[in-house]
Amino acid sequence: MSIKMNSPQDVKNALDNGTFYNTLMADTHISAIKASGGNTELTFEFPGWFNKYITKESQEQIIAKIKQATPEAIAATQSQ
Repeated sequence: MSIKMNSPQDVKNALDNGTFYNTLMADTHISAIKASGGNTELTFEFPGWFNKYITKESQEQIIAKIKQATPEAIAATQSQ
C-alpha cells in the first residue's frame, strides 16, 4: 500500500519518514522485454507526482541510484 503523493508536503513527509523510495517504486510501472543479445531491457514509467513535485536534478539523482541498483537486483532474482 502506497502513500498518496498529492502535494510537495506529502513528498517531504515521505522523505522524512523513510517511505519515499518504497512509495516511488510501488507507484512506478516497470516493463521488461528481451532485447538483442539476450539482454533484458527495463522501462520505468514513473508516476505523475514524480515529475510534478521532484526537481529535474533530484529526478536525475534518483534515476541514477535506481540504474545502479538494477543490475544487482536482476542478478539476485536470477540466482534464486
